[in-house]
Amino acid sequence: MTPKTTRILLVEDNPGDARLIREMLAESGEESFTIDWVSQLSQGLEKLARENFDVVLLDLGLPDSQGLETFSRAYARQPRLPFVVLTGLADEALGLSALRQGAQDYLIKGRVDGRLLCRAIRYAIERKQIQDALKAEKERLFFLLESLPAGVTLKAPDYSIRYANRFFRDIFGPWEGKRCFEVIFGAKESCEDCPSVKVLKTNQPLQEERTLPDRDRTYQVYIYPFHDTEGFPLVLSLAIDITARKQLEESLEASRRFLEISHRHSALTPLLEDFMAEIKRFTGCAAVGIRIMEDRGDIPFRVFSGLDLPACDLKSSWGAESGHFMCLKVIQGRVDPRMPFFTESGSFYSNHTSGLLATMSPTEKGKTCSLCNEFGFESVALVPVRLGPRIMGLLQAADPRQNLVTARKVEDLERAAVYLGTALEKLKAQESIHVLSQELLRAQEHERQRISRELHDSIAQELAALKITMENLRAELSERPELSQKLWQVSEKLQGTLNSVRNLSYILRPPDLEHLGLVQAIRRRCEEVAARTGLQIDFRAAGMEAVTLDYDTAINLYRIVREGLTNVERHARAAKANIRLVASFPKIILRLEDDGQGFEAIEPGVPTAPGKRMGLLGMKERVALLGGQMNIETQPNKGTKITVEIPWLRKP
Repeated sequence: MTPKTTRILLVEDNPGDARLIREMLAESGEESFTIDWVSQLSQGLEKLARENFDVVLLDLGLPDSQGLETFSRAYARQPRLPFVVLTGLADEALGLSALRQGAQDYLIKGRVDGRLLCRAIRYAIERKQIQDALKAEKERLFFLLESLPAGVTLKAPDYSIRYANRFFRDIFGPWEGKRCFEVIFGAKESCEDCPSVKVLKTNQPLQEERTLPDRDRTYQVYIYPFHDTEGFPLVLSLAIDITARKQLEESLEASRRFLEISHRHSALTPLLEDFMAEIKRFTGCAAVGIRIMEDRGDIPFRVFSGLDLPACDLKSSWGAESGHFMCLKVIQGRVDPRMPFFTESGSFYSNHTSGLLATMSPTEKGKTCSLCNEFGFESVALVPVRLGPRIMGLLQAADPRQNLVTARKVEDLERAAVYLGTALEKLKAQESIHVLSQELLRAQEHERQRISRELHDSIAQELAALKITMENLRAELSERPELSQKLWQVSEKLQGTLNSVRNLSYILRPPDLEHLGLVQAIRRRCEEVAARTGLQIDFRAAGMEAVTLDYDTAINLYRIVREGLTNVERHARAAKANIRLVASFPKIILRLEDDGQGFEAIEPGVPTAPGKRMGLLGMKERVALLGGQMNIETQPNKGTKITVEIPWLRKP
């Protein structure tokens, strides 16, 4: 392979020195060289402009240029080429100066041989190539830094910024000659517990999450120890904007919490109170209220917090046709999504009600907007509670501060309003089912009472009369022992049947419950079971003297206790049972506990096998009809505890 020929531009005004350089390169024999010689700088500049060279040998003392100016002019013409400057013995300082300005090497005339000259040329070319590669790499690095979608800064220990990329500059503006806390926070002093100081002290990287409230942005900041080329300590910071991720996480968490609340409650007031508290937490607004549309058209506040009572009373008095107020427009769906303060889903929001009112005509303002502003609210959000296209109510959040109800938060509130609408519809359906079930239960009890009266007043009386007749007939036939014995057997069967009918009548309509009340009726039942089975039953009641129960509630509680005792008697193989009945507003609590053999708990959603645990299912159904809850705690050979809680609707 033919070695590459190195083309040299020699700018030297002394012909003898030029000839000597040619001879030294020719005699070296190490490489192939071609030399273009000119004696003046102007000639050299012309060649540099027209032709390509690998290296320039440049004398600093020329007829048309002297000293460093010679190098500066030549280097400016072709900075990509390596330069080796030639100086006299007395001008060595000029050679060093040329090196600092970009030359690759300098040689002192009279102290150079062919080998040294070749090596200087070769090294100059190699060093220039390395420098160019490093420069290109540096340019690529800076291009990458400038293109990064993250803020990059280099800071000195005195907090001064040495470098900031475009992302940082676009956000915080000019940084030259400023310290980091001045640029980022507009502060006059450094931050307390500054992480950069900690990184400099420990020489260990750190990361932190930092929110800039005035810019409504959140950044994940990575901070590293760094050193410049001279070993001077610096701090490299990389700040990645994670606002979108945080907002998504916040939205998902809010949706999860609202959805959990909507599934948690089976009563309206606790549902609305928890929703209101979550709206307040999520938005940060001082005032929150929820209005629910009633069947007759009124839209009162069902729950509110932070709102003045007069304002709530005034707004609650407005019906759906009261006027052209903003909140009524939202509830009626009479909004224009093209307007900047309405959303496509029909919500209204403003973060500066004073400014909004200033741009509206008196007709456009409406009393609601004016009233919100009169009560000092700058941030206001009105979100319709929906179930499909049907509007069921209104969520309202307001605060004296500006910019608290962003479009993103309003969108999240709209999602929450859908959850609330679904929950309200579910409660309404459950209430309808509950009413129907209560009616069914009431009809069942009425039918039981009718059958009980029929058994007691008709069948039992007829059986009693028949038994008396049999006894009289037996007395008349006392002279015929065989017939008298048969009559006695028939009479005894009639007595057993009569007892069964009376017992069935008492079960269908417990007389103790009517005459003695719930507590004494349960006590009597406990005594009967204990006497018949030997089971030790400890029954205690507390607070029930203050409670006035309707018959439906009392009979269902009694039947729950009766069924529970029947289960213990038939299945538990228990020696002891404890029953507690406690009235503690707003609940009535019934607890049945035994020390029997227990059982495997019924898993939610798993159907019970036919004929098994039907008593427990019947108890659960009765508790549900009373609007309560029943919990079963049991394990094999560890007994069973059943806890029933039903609402106490009337406080004494």
